[in-house]
Amino acid sequence: MAPLLSLEQYEARAGRSFTGLKKAQVEAYLDDASAIVRRIAATSDEDETDLDDVDHTDVPDLIKPIVTSMVNRGLANPRGLTSERIGDYAYTAAGQAIYATAEEERLILAAVDRSLIGHITLEGDMPERLLLEADIAPFPVNISGD
Repeated sequence: MAPLLSLEQYEARAGRSFTGLKKAQVEAYLDDASAIVRRIAATSDEDETDLDDVDHTDVPDLIKPIVTSMVNRGLANPRGLTSERIGDYAYTAAGQAIYATAEEERLILAAVDRSLIGHITLEGDMPERLLLEADIAPFPVNISGD
């Protein structure tokens, strides 16, 4: 699948152009970030998302800055370091190169009209007889507050 942001679009947002190995790295990060965004947009019961047939020409506007931020984090921390310290200087990162923050995940779901609210069906092993008895209060209940 095509990346959700083209190299030219990323370069315009970054304010610089890339050549050689750095260009190849940015293109790989754009592919990685796009795959992560598509996975977040997918639900557990379906493999296809609204973003599967989308490329950089028709991606929702809300997705563009998210992919840009993900690639920026990858370029800033390509080895996925969690922290470094040199004298008084200390730097802490998430520990992976390409990732989406919790807020970005919410924005991705909003961009594809998906909600964080879902439902699950619960089943229990309690016998029916006990379930029926649990519905009956064993003592009088005063609901009037007197």
